[in-house]
Amino acid sequence: MYVGDCNFECNVTNVGYNIFADFADRCNLMSCDSLSNRENASTYHHETLGHKSYLNHVFLSYVLKQYVCDYEILDNVLNTSNHLPVSFCLMVSCDVYQATVHSKSSRAILTCLGPWARQADGAPIIPMAHVEGWGP
Repeated sequence: MYVGDCNFECNVTNVGYNIFADFADRCNLMSCDSLSNRENASTYHHETLGHKSYLNHVFLSYVLKQYVCDYEILDNVLNTSNHLPVSFCLMVSCDVYQATVHSKSSRAILTCLGPWARQADGAPIIPMAHVEGWGP
């Protein structure tokens, strides 16, 4: 997993992207930019120059990308930066998480609901691992 300000757009005409793409291919990482439901999405905006671009990215393994939900670019008036953070959640079953994702070096936030967890109506919640990630 790689999340952050890459200072490049994911475009084959961009030198920075081409260098990173080689690394991403070797690590089986793929961009999650396409998961944004915003039309003409951008994560960087320079108002004075009237320039917008998509510089903040999430790259996940092919396995993890299928578990992404709630992917969004956060545009909040309290953000004084010209970069918009990207937010996403990974919803994987606890079994899948322990088998394919678990790592001692993981910096993601993990909450694994046990079989004792109940919905408001008393029905059991299927054990799921909820991993949240965010980037600048």
